[in-house]
Amino acid sequence: MSTWLQVAAWLSSIALITALINYLLEEKSKAAIRERASQIWFNFESRDALVVVKTPLELLSRTLDRIYGTKILSWKDLWRTSLISLSTLVAALFLLGAFVGKPFGVETPPWKSFDETFAAIESLPQHQPVGATAEQKASTQRLVNILKPYNQPKYRLLYTACFFSSLRV
Repeated sequence: MSTWLQVAAWLSSIALITALINYLLEEKSKAAIRERASQIWFNFESRDALVVVKTPLELLSRTLDRIYGTKILSWKDLWRTSLISLSTLVAALFLLGAFVGKPFGVETPPWKSFDETFAAIESLPQHQPVGATAEQKASTQRLVNILKPYNQPKYRLLYTACFFSSLRV
């Protein structure tokens, strides 16, 4: 597509969106938008370097306050940030998995890795080294007995959750 055609498509889209906003908004809302745009324009017209820097920063500050709240550390902030971060992670992993053809873009999914690990743990007593002493065999058996109770679905789910949360770091 040529550059002029792209520019025309963008301008047409902007005109269509503007016409739609003009049609849907009430007069009071339109007046408030005009007033705010005029205020921003007059601030830039003053040509004071402080105003030119301060106006976009104030706009950014108000926008972030509306999204996250006015408190720096709040449950609302934590909740929204976590939700946005988790949603972004899940979307990215889903898209990566779709493009690569593997679930979540990993060679071995974490739940399968969990099962393989416990299969290896349970087979440890059968695969002792040839010269293993009785104390080493007993130690291996104790280790297996300690770890066996963790081979449950709730721990598989916890392992999977920890795997995905470690991707965020």
